[in-house]
Amino acid sequence: MFSKLTCLALLVMASAFCDISCAQEILVATGEYPPYTEETASGSGVVNTIITEAFKRKGVTVKYSFMPWKRALEVTRGGAYAASSFWFKNAEREKEFVFSHSFISAREVFFYKKSAPVGAWDKLTDLSGKRIGLTRGYTYTTELWDLVNSKKLQGDEATSDEQGLHKLLAGRIDLMIVDELVGWNLLANQNIFTRGASNLLAVLPKAFSETKGFLIFPKDGKNTAELLKKFNAGLGEMEKDGTLAKLQESLFSAR
Repeated sequence: MFSKLTCLALLVMASAFCDISCAQEILVATGEYPPYTEETASGSGVVNTIITEAFKRKGVTVKYSFMPWKRALEVTRGGAYAASSFWFKNAEREKEFVFSHSFISAREVFFYKKSAPVGAWDKLTDLSGKRIGLTRGYTYTTELWDLVNSKKLQGDEATSDEQGLHKLLAGRIDLMIVDELVGWNLLANQNIFTRGASNLLAVLPKAFSETKGFLIFPKDGKNTAELLKKFNAGLGEMEKDGTLAKLQESLFSAR
């Protein structure tokens, strides 16, 4: 018959073995969207740092693969990756993916040139007659697209936020819709814009949209239910102890 000491030793050994053998490592598909996600940044960006910490608390290690956003969606949908970081909700994605609890907020705003001020707006139609820059492939809102398609608003598509901001600085458009943090982050990059470019622009006080960001999992993923539960639980712990708020606040250092 085992002594109490022997039983305790066996329990400790079993626990240690489980810590090693039961640990999970998953692959998460992501893309470049500084300052939210960035391959060369610490922790691969604030968003991915949050995801890593939430999973770590539940014994899951995360490895990130950076790729074009469209491909990240495709490989996650196909099950080659356990999840993808990070996405906003729309009806199409909700058909194919399971969404985590939200853990980040994004604010899209209208940038304008200070030398060509634009008055405040309440309804989108208040911006009639203004050339509004849009980034190709972005979702925006049904209302905006309906107004653009019916020619009640003038939409001008760019291949990227960067190109759209260059158009704005050159006076080719009157407004550019960009995530506020992303826009200021781009303008501060002297490899992309000339020094002082950010001083030439401002944003309208009212946001175009405020959206929540999520980690998404393939609906048919064999580990989706388990990973979703672990991630949400880890996120809940971070929220309770203040870690989540501190990481979210760190985003604003980009401005």
